[in-house]
Amino acid sequence: MMVRGQCLCGEIKFEIEGELGETRFCYCELCRRANGTAFSANVPVAVENHRLLKGSDLIREYESSHGVSGRSAPIAVHPSMHAS
Repeated sequence: MMVRGQCLCGEIKFEIEGELGETRFCYCELCRRANGTAFSANVPVAVENHRLLKGSDLIREYESSHGVSGRSAPIAVHPSMHAS
């Protein structure tokens, strides 16, 4: 299976090749703030199956509330900032 995706502004693009893990829902404060929702849905992917195609210089690592590292772009647009 091949999955391609990008951030909202298109500055970060990636692809995933291989099996996706089981969907997990997270209700921690960090995930709720990052998504502007009551929870986030996450799918684990093996590192060797994930490849950044664009924007690797924009990615910053941080320690999540689970004690594991997460990655995000510091210029990310918050999902709740959409306007119609």
